[in-house]
Amino acid sequence: MNPIEFIRKNVVTQLVGEGFSEDVARGGAEEAVDLYRRMSQASRKGRIYDDCLTQARQYCRFNTPKHLKGGSNGKRGNRAV
Repeated sequence: MNPIEFIRKNVVTQLVGEGFSEDVARGGAEEAVDLYRRMSQASRKGRIYDDCLTQARQYCRFNTPKHLKGGSNGKRGNRAV
């Protein structure tokens, strides 16, 4: 298994485990692979996978419809006047 296959497979598994749909997770994995191909070095030594996973999560958050996102936990917006 080469690094690109490793990133793609594990990012999809991680994102689906976090509750994102399979399609959105695959899109996030492609973003992660794209970042891996463009990066010359990681933000910290040995953390290239973490950087790719962060990019994939960000992609998934912005590409998940609002009605599918988790609800508020009551800390904001639900204040009685």
